[in-house]
Amino acid sequence: SLVLMAAFIPQTDYAAKLREAWSAQYETERFFAQRLDALMTDCGYDRYLPIGTEIYAFTKHSPFLLSWDEVRAFGEEYSPRFRNRFLRSLEATPLIVAKPDRLERIEPGVRNYIEGNFTVTPPPCAAASPIESDRIRVLYRNSSTT
Repeated sequence: SLVLMAAFIPQTDYAAKLREAWSAQYETERFFAQRLDALMTDCGYDRYLPIGTEIYAFTKHSPFLLSWDEVRAFGEEYSPRFRNRFLRSLEATPLIVAKPDRLERIEPGVRNYIEGNFTVTPPPCAAASPIESDRIRVLYRNSSTT
């Protein structure tokens, strides 16, 4: 009778469900990456700073840092060398691409620097390829701070 019961237990292919969820996420990342590449080309930007996102896996343009660098700069694997590297990248980048929730949780000193030196208002060069989303926030360096 145990064999008979096993035949009626619904089978779920969790691996397929996971692949489906990841596929949707990757398609979203690819979509934003294509838009980001177009924007960067239009504006003549070479690099950008990702915060809380791994969109760089799909962009043609290179990021200043990878997510591991961010973890080492602020997280459990803290390293002063990685923190300094992050801060130098923040000072050099013309563009930040971030997950909104990560920006809200970043340490106050860094958040203050970002709020004082970056804006959500795109420059004229980005008018043809704006990126607006609740998943990704693009911040442009203020023209007065370049």
